[in-house]
Amino acid sequence: MIETLKELYSILTDAQKKSLFKLQFFVVFMAFSEVIGIAAIGPFLALAGDFSVLEEEGMLRDLFIWTGTKDPANFIFLIGACVLIIISISTLISTFAVRALLHFAQRLGAEISSSLYDFYMQQPWLFHSHSNSSRLMNNVTTECNRVTAGIIYPIMVMNAKIAVGTAIVILLILIDPFITFFGFLIFGLIYILIFSIVKIRLSTNGKIITKTMQIRFKLMNEGFDGIKDTLVLGRSGIFRTRFSKESTALGRALGSNVTMNEVPKYWVELIAFGAMISLILYLLAFNGGSLTSILPKLGIFAMASYKLLPAFQQVYGNLTYIKGSASALDSIKQDLIDWKDLPNQDSILNDKKELSFNKLSLKNISFQYPGKNEPALENISIDIDKNKAYGFVGKSGAGKSTLVDIILGLIAPKSGTIYLDDKNFEIYGSRLWQKSIGYVPQSIFLADATVEENIAFGIPKKDINPDKIQHSVLLSNLKDLIEEMPMGLKTMVGEKGLQLS
Repeated sequence: MIETLKELYSILTDAQKKSLFKLQFFVVFMAFSEVIGIAAIGPFLALAGDFSVLEEEGMLRDLFIWTGTKDPANFIFLIGACVLIIISISTLISTFAVRALLHFAQRLGAEISSSLYDFYMQQPWLFHSHSNSSRLMNNVTTECNRVTAGIIYPIMVMNAKIAVGTAIVILLILIDPFITFFGFLIFGLIYILIFSIVKIRLSTNGKIITKTMQIRFKLMNEGFDGIKDTLVLGRSGIFRTRFSKESTALGRALGSNVTMNEVPKYWVELIAFGAMISLILYLLAFNGGSLTSILPKLGIFAMASYKLLPAFQQVYGNLTYIKGSASALDSIKQDLIDWKDLPNQDSILNDKKELSFNKLSLKNISFQYPGKNEPALENISIDIDKNKAYGFVGKSGAGKSTLVDIILGLIAPKSGTIYLDDKNFEIYGSRLWQKSIGYVPQSIFLADATVEENIAFGIPKKDINPDKIQHSVLLSNLKDLIEEMPMGLKTMVGEKGLQLS
């Protein structure tokens, strides 16, 4: 538990940490308002049970004289109205505090998801070529949602409940230390015992959830992306069976975690009911059987129990959520830590500088993929002149795609030098170089957007230049095809261009 909190804190930015600390002061303020609301019940019940307390020395008598009220019945009405106002103000403070906590938790979860996506989108080609896209998507969506709903949100709520519970317990200790200690010990030990029994299972279920989520994403990607081949080859049944198996395992793990979260509260409610009856009998026995004399104390303990029991259950429930979601944090924490160390990069090159050259030369280029025993390229030297056509021919695995990736600046050679017009030029990751070349990949990617948006790939709609679009249409011989489309450039191409030939 403590380790999970440390890991969560380590991935937060400085601004997020400051916001978190500010919210803790709001939580403490809420706790004090709750205590004041509960404490106000005692004097009201004491007065309602016996008007004679106004004849005894004390706060109520002084307040009765100060208000100038002659009739005790009018005075108790005034006190009741004041208590109701105090409880209403306490409720308003709690409402705004909980709203602030929950909004912060959801905003923090959204920021973590955005940061993770930002990190993956800035990683080099080698990272993506060796990473499963299903795992990355699962991390950005499902795992971040689990961290939000299963760790951040529970921590926010748990902090509030612990603060309120602590303040209420302090109040009860001042009223009756023995009853408070005995009750706190019983309920505390019950929840500690239950949590110690289920925590290992919660952790195991959390790992199962992470694993099955990743496999489900992988099966969905492979099944949908290869749907044509799947249908032709009759393999859909295999995908359906595997997906059903993982979904069943996921449902079992989720159901188990929810059960371990919810079931204990019913037994605790039974114990609480027995404890309340025992408290009444105890107070009656030590107060000569007089219900009037125990009514104020009984009212405060009843109100406190009404607040404390849900707090106990929520603290326990949130602990189970955190334990069950710890594996989600494990999946993304290192990537988020690495994201914090990334330099601030702008994905769009704003300057108008252009690169001019007549010849690209590769001298003694070698490259070996991580984890591979054999080099993909070894001592390759090529001169590529501008405005000439070249072809790379070779069997599968000969290194053709690797050579193109090096020329594109997507991967850096392990050794060798690249020249532009006989000048040493580091093209790896150079936006100036990549802006100066064009690339038509072997597998064409089309976004589920309009023809116009696909031509201007990645550029916001408001920044698309119509003249450049028309120029691109003419260069690619798309003019006649686009004119035949009912919506022209505004025609939707469908996911991966399935609506186009």
